[in-house]
Amino acid sequence: LETTPLYKIPLEIAIHANGIVKRYEIELNKQEEEFQFETKSKADLVIFDPSHYLLADISFKKSDEQWIHQLSTASHYYDKLEALDSLTNSSNFARRSEAVKIALTDVFWGIKSKGLDYFEKADPRTQSTLQSQLVLLSSLDPKSEVRAKALNCLSTFFDQDENMPGKAHAKQYIKSIKDPSYIVAGQALRALNYVDPKTAYKLAKEELASANEELKSAVLNTIAKKGALSDQKLILNEFEKAKRYETVSMINNLLVFLEHQNPEIYMPNLDKIRSKIDVIETWYIKYYALDVLKKYGEKNLKINPFYKEVFAIYSSLLSLEKDERILRYLSK
Repeated sequence: LETTPLYKIPLEIAIHANGIVKRYEIELNKQEEEFQFETKSKADLVIFDPSHYLLADISFKKSDEQWIHQLSTASHYYDKLEALDSLTNSSNFARRSEAVKIALTDVFWGIKSKGLDYFEKADPRTQSTLQSQLVLLSSLDPKSEVRAKALNCLSTFFDQDENMPGKAHAKQYIKSIKDPSYIVAGQALRALNYVDPKTAYKLAKEELASANEELKSAVLNTIAKKGALSDQKLILNEFEKAKRYETVSMINNLLVFLEHQNPEIYMPNLDKIRSKIDVIETWYIKYYALDVLKKYGEKNLKINPFYKEVFAIYSSLLSLEKDERILRYLSK
């Protein structure tokens, strides 16, 4: 037994040097082993098990420069993802920005999607240079998740500054509302509502009849933000029909609508919200519903009486709540 290894694991080591990637085969059969490889120039990057054959937690300390090289040149998705995650947590602002820029042009849609999640970690100058790439992704990327996230980045980072309202991307949003993916169409409608609420409202009314659940949430939210009294029956009808998770979304939409109304209208309807939440049986749905009230009511308690009434209902329901899970999560 002492002369026979307990295991033999054939693996590869990939060494990147001077633009050339060479793989070396090794065999692991000891707890601690050392391997040496000759290269004609200094190695830019070393990747252990580039085919991800081994089921293991691998720790490999690398510099930001090596992570950048891995993100740019690695052939495996997980190697790229590891590099992107590491770089976006770097203390080097320039490297974080470079990583986001590289990710948005990657061949893997998952890396582009993750790069869009990390868009906020890029510096403002890099973000500005990537506007055209966001437009391109929102229009042409074959993956709906990437298109939707690109639209969200365009809206969040370039079209939601109250001091600098603009309609630079309005045409793109209008075009994307007709996207075959309801997720993309819904995100486009939300984005358009920031820069051109009048057109967003008009298109929302047009889409209402044919919208599925994913798009319908954005459609109703857009209609609710208009606050037109003529839409009260529609909003209330959808609120009363809502079940399970739809209830949470419609509580929010009804609050958005009522914010524009006078006390004679919003007070009796706030009571309807109270009653609906009070009879929710599933604890996590009730938690989310109460959380909507909490966040909405905390917006501006001192100035706007509507927010004060919302928070009063939240406080009243909370005082009667006995489910410890709901109370624990709401206290965070």
